[in-house]
Amino acid sequence: MTKFIHSDGFLAVIVSLILILLGYVGVSSASYPTIGFISIAGLATIFLAYFYPKYICYAIIIAAPLSINLTGISGGLALSLPAEGLLGLILLLTGIKLFAGLKYDKDLLKHPITIILLLDILWLWITCVYSTIPEVSLKRAILKTSFIFGFYFLFYHVFQHRSKGHSLFILTAVGALIPIIYAINNHAAYNFAQEDSFEMSDPFYEDHTLYGACLAFLVPYFLVFIFEQWKNGKFSFRWIPITLFTVILLFAEFLSYSRAAWISVFVALGIYVLTKFKIKPKIYFSAAAILIVAFVIQFGTIYQNIRSGNAQRKADSAETHLSSVTDLKSNASNLERVNRWVCAYRMFEEKPILGWGAGTYQFQYAKFQSNEFTTMISVNSGDRGNSHSEYLTLLSEEGFVGLLLFILLIIYSFARGIKLLIEEKIVKNKIVIYGALLGLITFYSHGLFNAFSDYEKMSIMVYGSLAIITLFDVRKHRATNHS
Repeated sequence: MTKFIHSDGFLAVIVSLILILLGYVGVSSASYPTIGFISIAGLATIFLAYFYPKYICYAIIIAAPLSINLTGISGGLALSLPAEGLLGLILLLTGIKLFAGLKYDKDLLKHPITIILLLDILWLWITCVYSTIPEVSLKRAILKTSFIFGFYFLFYHVFQHRSKGHSLFILTAVGALIPIIYAINNHAAYNFAQEDSFEMSDPFYEDHTLYGACLAFLVPYFLVFIFEQWKNGKFSFRWIPITLFTVILLFAEFLSYSRAAWISVFVALGIYVLTKFKIKPKIYFSAAAILIVAFVIQFGTIYQNIRSGNAQRKADSAETHLSSVTDLKSNASNLERVNRWVCAYRMFEEKPILGWGAGTYQFQYAKFQSNEFTTMISVNSGDRGNSHSEYLTLLSEEGFVGLLLFILLIIYSFARGIKLLIEEKIVKNKIVIYGALLGLITFYSHGLFNAFSDYEKMSIMVYGSLAIITLFDVRKHRATNHS
């Protein structure tokens, strides 16, 4: 009996009973058959999550693109189900197993990417204490912490087998197929018009920019997969389903009409071409630094021309839609982005160290607007989201330290990814490293124009890709030390 009390089975039974009791409370108004079905399904899920957690992780990957955001559950709480529900369950059970003595990988904890992420979590919670709206920041901190522990730490162990890293992209594609077909079918009813693209992916993706960004993350993996297999003479008819999906994916990406997503794909593919020349990371960083400095120096001059002309809200074709990315004179969306960026910087100037608190930008930025930068689509109410930039959102909400940690994450993940590609000889491994690195590049470049890291659909790919790079880096380090 004593042995059973200290076993995994006893812990699983206790947790199961607790969650089933909570289930009864939550559905007390339901019929007894419904309650019974929920209890049995919940118990089966808990059993699977506790003893075979990798299968629940695979289920989360598939479920993420299919999940629907539900708001107003309790006290304004919003959940994306079923993905976030499964994530919460597996994190709870993993925490219990760690308490019961589950072993963890010490090399993972010592890795620089892990250290940066842990420091990011620590700083996030510190800023919550000084947040201007603590309840908002607390929810955001819980969400981001669960994403990092679930999608980075857990996936690191799930992807331990050399071929498992591919599952992040393959299973995400499986889950995304239904939303893609759904969006294309909806869009077809409007003759694929650009002005009707904005809500075609709803309710799976809230708008076309999130939809486009998530698809953009997948595009490099599948293109590289096809090209590398063909280049090495390994392409065969059994890869026809992947090729077919790639064609559908590219078509869906085009129909998203998300300019930032299109650009992020071009940037990632450009990096892919450059990696063939085995350019060292410091060259990339030097070039990026020059571009950033040039932009900062010329920003004032560029903006002098913004206010001239009449702003318009949409382009008439894909070609003009893409070219409008650089049109600061006549595109209202671009003008509004500049307005948001200016507000974020002004917020940073007022609270440069601790920021205003995670998730608070949308509730605070209105008072930082000025007539010089407001546009025809500007509003004073706090209902229009973040600063349209991962970087400036962090700067305004978590101060200089929050942004610095994100930049360090970019630098190190990119540098390690490039080095791994240069050193890796196995084609299958190179493909998954390419998928992780180039996917992250789409996220980092897209982050200049939008901020989607708070969505599980994006975070699962971001932190999952970081886990893949960390895993291969740890494996390479161990092989070097034992040689």
